[in-house]
Amino acid sequence: MPKGSDPYNREDEVIADLKLAQDILVLGVGNLLRQDEGVGVRVIKELVANYYLPETVTVVDGGTAGFRLLPLLMDARRLIIVDALDVGAPPGTVIECTPEDLESPVLSASLHEAGPMELLVELEAATGQSIPTVIVGVQPANLSPWNDTLSEPVAAAVSEAVARVITVLSRCGVVVVRRCAMLEVPRSSVG
Repeated sequence: MPKGSDPYNREDEVIADLKLAQDILVLGVGNLLRQDEGVGVRVIKELVANYYLPETVTVVDGGTAGFRLLPLLMDARRLIIVDALDVGAPPGTVIECTPEDLESPVLSASLHEAGPMELLVELEAATGQSIPTVIVGVQPANLSPWNDTLSEPVAAAVSEAVARVITVLSRCGVVVVRRCAMLEVPRSSVG
C-alpha cells in the first residue's frame, strides 16, 4: 500500500503533532521605563531565568522594537506574545486571548505604538499567511514614565503570567522543566 493510504498508519498524525512543538516564538514586548508597560519583558525574563525550554522554542525580549520584530516573526510557526493589555480589568489580571479577541470592542490593543495587532497585520501582509497566535496579557495599574518598577498588583501577577505561558506551551506539546537551585549538602565531620 502507498504511504498514507493505510487508515491505521498514524505516522502522518505523529509528524503533525511533533510539528506543533517546533518553531514557537515567545515574544515579550513593552517599555521597561513606563512602569507596568514593561511587564511583558519581565515575564519572559522570569521564564528564561527559571525554566529550561527546548530548542524548538525561542524566547525574545522584543522591548519596544515594534515593526523591527517582523523578520523574527516570519520564521515562527506559532507565536506567543506577552504584553501589557488594558482590558478594563482589575490591575494584575492575567488575560489569555487571540488576535481575534483583540478585534472585539471589549479588548483594546497593546499600550505601545506597534502592538500585537499591528505586528500581526504587517506579518500577514508580508507573508500572505497568519500564524497561530496566543497573547498573554497583564492588566496594568500604572504607566508612569521614567519608573522602572512594576506596580504591586502587576508585580504579583508576573508568576501567574509565566505559568500561563507555560500552559500555552504545553498545549503546543512543549515540555517545560523548572530549573532547580543546586542544593548544598553539608559535609559531615568525620572524627
